[in-house]
Amino acid sequence: MVDAHRTDGRTRTARLAAAAAPWVVVGLCLAGHLGRLRFPSLYYDDLDRIRELQTTPLGAILLRPFNEHVAPFFQVVSWVTWQAAGRRLVTAPVAFTLASFVPFVVCIGLLMRLVGREVGSGPTAWLAAVAFSVSWLHAETIYWYSASSFTWALLWTLVAWLGVLGACKGVPRRGWVVAGLASLLAPACSGVGLLAGPVATLRALNGPGPRRRSDWLMAFIPLGCTALYLGFYAWAMRRGNPELGHQIGREIDLGMNVVAAVARATVGFLLPGLLGLHYPHTSRAVEMIAGGLLLGAVLLGARRSPQRPLILGGLALMLGGYFLTYPARTGYGAGLVTVERYHLFPQLGLALLLAPAIRAGMARCEARRGLGPAVAIGLAVVMLLIHAPGMRERARPYHYPDQPRTLAAIDRLATTCRAARVTRAQALGALCPIRTRWSHFAPEGLGCNPLAMLPETVETPGIADAQVRSVLLAALTPADRESLCGGMDASRYLVPLDPDRAAIPESVSVGHLVASNQAERVGADCYRVRGWWACLEYELDEVPGPSADHPPARYLQVPGKGMSNIMEVWWTGKGQPWSPGRSLLWFTDREGPDQAWAVPLDQLPHWNTPPARLRVVFHAPGVVTLGPPRLLR
Repeated sequence: MVDAHRTDGRTRTARLAAAAAPWVVVGLCLAGHLGRLRFPSLYYDDLDRIRELQTTPLGAILLRPFNEHVAPFFQVVSWVTWQAAGRRLVTAPVAFTLASFVPFVVCIGLLMRLVGREVGSGPTAWLAAVAFSVSWLHAETIYWYSASSFTWALLWTLVAWLGVLGACKGVPRRGWVVAGLASLLAPACSGVGLLAGPVATLRALNGPGPRRRSDWLMAFIPLGCTALYLGFYAWAMRRGNPELGHQIGREIDLGMNVVAAVARATVGFLLPGLLGLHYPHTSRAVEMIAGGLLLGAVLLGARRSPQRPLILGGLALMLGGYFLTYPARTGYGAGLVTVERYHLFPQLGLALLLAPAIRAGMARCEARRGLGPAVAIGLAVVMLLIHAPGMRERARPYHYPDQPRTLAAIDRLATTCRAARVTRAQALGALCPIRTRWSHFAPEGLGCNPLAMLPETVETPGIADAQVRSVLLAALTPADRESLCGGMDASRYLVPLDPDRAAIPESVSVGHLVASNQAERVGADCYRVRGWWACLEYELDEVPGPSADHPPARYLQVPGKGMSNIMEVWWTGKGQPWSPGRSLLWFTDREGPDQAWAVPLDQLPHWNTPPARLRVVFHAPGVVTLGPPRLLR
């Protein structure tokens, strides 16, 4: 009797462990990415999406092209997320960051189900999910809301595959409906979702057993739905942005550049990335030869493998994900293969290709009770330890401590505009555009103006345009001025300092170089800079208090030649930290590179701190001539 109780207890424990094991694996799949939730934020395209949601009803943007995508499903997801945020900017970062995790979590569950049904092994399915999710290679699709459109497309691609499995294994009518609907919804999230129909049809054509003619016809339902969506896409493009459609057609490249990019992405990034390694910088010829040999080996192995549908489907996702994306993106140059979201579908394809090998390796472990789940969890922990540093590194660029203050200030600005009867157009015309770290891809880009997220306030103005700036600035606190004007584009206020046209103003304070970063002196006031984030830091002479003999400074001048298109200047008071709220930029190419320009201080609403230091930031590598910054009167 005692032995029976012990046996029952052991059996119950084993069952509980078996039930808990997949959830432990899911937790490990997510663990490395959860650090992103510590600092939720908006980034780049997110701003443009919120701008549309603030100013346009859902029906008007549902079929509007976003870049080259027509993504009505993802537009609905954005609208629902915006409603969940209470239509407030201050809560939007949390809502949109959480929303970017939703399809990723669902994809993990769907992938486990798909591989489990294909190979009949739970631990194999768990390890395939680990190979897909525990990676820094496609982290962008989890950390950036707008990039999660790729994950939504992947979700529906997995649903289409599972629909085909259901149709082939006992529930034909419902399975084909699910597969067809999912093949329509996948490209309605992102253009890469066009793979859903072909991959599902490929899986259907590789089903087991003899087939009737009707079965062959039904197998093409997903592919037909993809063709149907392409017709809808062409109609939506002609209706919304016909010129963009013509431009895409002109720029598509199907030549050897694309083949080389696919080989480099596969051999140089995807395969090393599985082990947490970075690009090994092999030659183009070596990558193309290795890629060809790898393709041949996979196809040869698929002929004799009982898991041929899984192998061919994985190969289609891996190569199709690149070939569907890269032809329209060759303008990115060498940086094309480093774009993280383009590796999402190939990463899933690689996980599916590995599943048969994992199944063979796990066969002995699964023969012993409890060993299979233990090995799967152990390998998941090892993968997490390998990839955790890379995932932390990929999450760091999305950390913007000053963003919440700016978003809260824009919300308060909207309240001020309504109270003063200032329209949205009037407010945007009175305030200069601002450029922040989170509103553009790269330092060279200018991206979206965060102030454009201001909602529609009143229909008709209550004050004249000439009074709007003074009314708004008077209502803003010093902190709000820094939040709304930090990084402002001051180009419109530049004045020339040309001795042939006007007297040169007197210097009040001159900067003395005290520090530099990624900038090397190569001559008198001449520096070789390495690009972003290269800067020169200057300490200013102490400015005497304003008096009749010493009027206050009126201009800021940073004389330079050979600089990039953008001049960026930061300032800080004595003993104060650097802050994006105390910065500005202007374009340096107006009327030739040798023209000396200065910006009037009375046009800078956030110039409220007596500066002790100035920092000049460079956006591109090269050699520049930069004289000491000056405060002039």
